[in-house]
Amino acid sequence: MKRSERRSKRWLLFALSFSTCVLMKVARGKKMWIRNFVSAIEKSTLASPKLEDAIAIKENHLPKRIYKYRCDSDKSRINLTNDTVWICSPQAYNDPYDCLFTVTEQDVVVAAKRSLIDDFVQTYKLDGIVSADAALLAKGSNDPFRELVKYIPPSHPFPRGANPQQMVDFLAAQLPKFIGDAIAFVHQIRDATKICSFSQRNDSIVMWGHYADKHRGFCIEYELESLPATHALRRNLYPVIYSSELYDLTHWASQLFDSPRAQFNPAAVLLALLRKYQDWRYEEEWRFILTEDHITPPRALSVPTPTRVFLGSKIEEPSKRELTELCRARGIEVRKMEMDPHGFKLKDSPIV
Repeated sequence: MKRSERRSKRWLLFALSFSTCVLMKVARGKKMWIRNFVSAIEKSTLASPKLEDAIAIKENHLPKRIYKYRCDSDKSRINLTNDTVWICSPQAYNDPYDCLFTVTEQDVVVAAKRSLIDDFVQTYKLDGIVSADAALLAKGSNDPFRELVKYIPPSHPFPRGANPQQMVDFLAAQLPKFIGDAIAFVHQIRDATKICSFSQRNDSIVMWGHYADKHRGFCIEYELESLPATHALRRNLYPVIYSSELYDLTHWASQLFDSPRAQFNPAAVLLALLRKYQDWRYEEEWRFILTEDHITPPRALSVPTPTRVFLGSKIEEPSKRELTELCRARGIEVRKMEMDPHGFKLKDSPIV
C-alpha cells in the first residue's frame, strides 16, 4: 500500500471516529437535559415546587421551530386558514398507550391503611395499650390494621359498640372499594387532558407517510423562537419522554392518602402524560398539554400564524395550486418536499 493511500485511510478512520464521538456527545447531552428535566419534576412538592425549574430546563432546549403534519382535508385547511390546531384527549390518538400510566391498587390500599393507624389508635384510646414501637411496626406491615390488633390484649375491655376487630373487618372490606373508586378517578386525568402533537423535524419519510396522506398532504411550520416564554403554545409545550415501560403513578396515588400535604407532588402527573413507547422515538415529538379538571369535547386552539408550509412530494396538482394560493395570500412561504434520487432523504425547495 502506498504512503498516500495509508495516509488517506488514516484520515478516513479519524473522520469516522470523530463523527461518531460528536454524535454520541450530542446524544448524551440530550439525554442529560431530559434526565434533569424529569428529575426536577419528580422532586417537586407543594412545600418545594420545582416545576418552574423543569420549565426553565425545557426552555433552554426548546426547538426553534416545530412542525405539524397534515392530510389535505377541509379541517386541515380550516386550521391553516384560522391559525388553529386541534386539541383532543389521548383516547383519540392512534397509539392506545398514549398518556397511559399504571397504578398498583393494592399498594395504594396499604398506604391508605397506614395513614389511618394513628387515628385508629386515638379513636379506640389505645395509646396506653399499644406502644409507639408496635404502632410503627404495624405501619410497616402490608396489613397494618390486622398487625396492630395483635398487640391488643384479648381481655381488654372496650365500650359497647367499640370493637376494634369489627372495625378492622369493616375496613378490610370497604377500603379497597373506596380506593378503587379513587383510582378510577385518577385514570380520568388522561381523559380530561387535551394534547396536540408536533415534531422537531419536517423531513421524516415515515411521518409524511403516516400523518400526511402518504406524502400527498402538507406540513406546517410554527416558529417558537420569537414567542414570549409566557405564550400558551410555548409555555405548555413539553418534550415526549420515550421509554419501554409505562409511567408508574402508584407512589403519587399513595401520597393522596399517606403523605403530609406539604410533601405531595402535584406535578408528577405531567410525566405520565409525556411518557411514550420508545419505538415512537423517531418522531422527536413535542406536545402541547392542557390539563383540565373535567372531561370536555375536543376543540380548536389558537396558535401563531405559520412561518412556512411544506407540500408533500406526491401532492396532487390541484391541491398544490390551492394551498399555494391560500398560503401566499396570508404571507406564508410555501415549499415542496422532493425525494433525493441518491438516498432515503427528503429535501425542500421553493415553489416557483
